[in-house]
Amino acid sequence: MSLTSLSQLYSPMSGNPNVDGLLWANQVSYNYLLPSQNFINYSFDSSAAAAVPGSVGVGEMDAGQQAGTIQMLNYVSSVTGIVFKNTTGDANAPVNLFFGYSGDFNGGWYGVDYNNIAYGQDAGGNLTSLAIHDSILLSNDYDPLSSITPGSPGYDVLLHEIGHALGLKNADDGPNPVPAGLDNLTSTIMTNAVSLDPGNPSGTSAHFGTLDIQALNWLYGGDGLLGKYGLTADANGNPVAGGFNPAIASAGAAGSSPAATAAGAVFGKQNTLFAVS
Repeated sequence: MSLTSLSQLYSPMSGNPNVDGLLWANQVSYNYLLPSQNFINYSFDSSAAAAVPGSVGVGEMDAGQQAGTIQMLNYVSSVTGIVFKNTTGDANAPVNLFFGYSGDFNGGWYGVDYNNIAYGQDAGGNLTSLAIHDSILLSNDYDPLSSITPGSPGYDVLLHEIGHALGLKNADDGPNPVPAGLDNLTSTIMTNAVSLDPGNPSGTSAHFGTLDIQALNWLYGGDGLLGKYGLTADANGNPVAGGFNPAIASAGAAGSSPAATAAGAVFGKQNTLFAVS
């Protein structure tokens, strides 16, 4: 198993300040899965919603919503090269992504990505194991989200949340937000500068924006997980499990590593989309 220092695990900035506005300096991305997982497993089984807090109820998608989600993932795959595998019904397959609904947002959110990460490290601080799980929920409180077809509010929200799962932050999140002139749907699906309220809508999108595509290419290289490009290649362009490309890293300052924690510690965060007006 290839070892990677936690100080290298966290994605460095790309060197492009506009693109950097979408990158977490301390966000683990799926292209560091060890020992060498080159795909992402997903499921629609509520039993796979491992990252959801116990206080939040989980509902499953119907067949039409699942089909729309799969269409969305096929689009994401066409941009990133990532292979997504549907493990619904396979109790033995580890699940990285769960998609479902919840009625417990009380009109506060359109969608949320609950993210948990578990890792192990040796005495030298080198990564020895890594597991990532995201549970993405859309709100049952907002009826337009019940349809997941390209251009619909549900599809738009789902694409925003999968952006979070793949390592993108909201465009207006600090400390380095996307410039105000680029905080729009043309530039990024990660914008909060839109309204999906049917009484005052301001648009939806069925595609990543120009900045999203640049940021995802920075992270994944367009050839999927552990490919020749992106942050999982060595200096010679060879894929390395949990690898780190020093040539790419030289374009910007390296991201910070977390405080020292015990091997196997779990940490996580929650990415939410748009307050409902």
